[in-house]
Amino acid sequence: MTIILKRAYIIISILLITNLITLGFLLIPEPEKTVQYSYVHLKGESNHWKVDNFIVSYLPTAHNFGRGTLTYIGSDKPTLPINVTVKFFDHRGKEVGSSGGQIGNRELNKPLSGGGYRETVIKNPVPIEDILKWSLIIYWNGNEEVIDLGLTSN
Repeated sequence: MTIILKRAYIIISILLITNLITLGFLLIPEPEKTVQYSYVHLKGESNHWKVDNFIVSYLPTAHNFGRGTLTYIGSDKPTLPINVTVKFFDHRGKEVGSSGGQIGNRELNKPLSGGGYRETVIKNPVPIEDILKWSLIIYWNGNEEVIDLGLTSN
């Protein structure tokens, strides 16, 4: 009887120890998961137009882009109002959004946004090196110019 009792105590002890180890692992807090959310401020300039504070914000799952200001800097004074369409192109040259509107008599600049009044979301985001290859094509009054975007120095 004593051998059976000793074996039972050993088995019970082993089960108790393994249960305590398992319970210890369950009680250890899981490290907090942080999601990186970053902003890239871009700018660019052509002969007639300047883009400032064009923002690309990105998560691991999507990019949002837009905002910023488009300003006419050409030496010739255009006929006002100017009908402007801006198309946004990614690093592969694929159009990812557009914005349009009029620039009136008060000022020769307009807010930019990707896809109208809300930000445009791009799935499967690309690295920042590729974001720096984005560009805009501006169409106005029968003209067209390309602006390559780069980092602002802010």
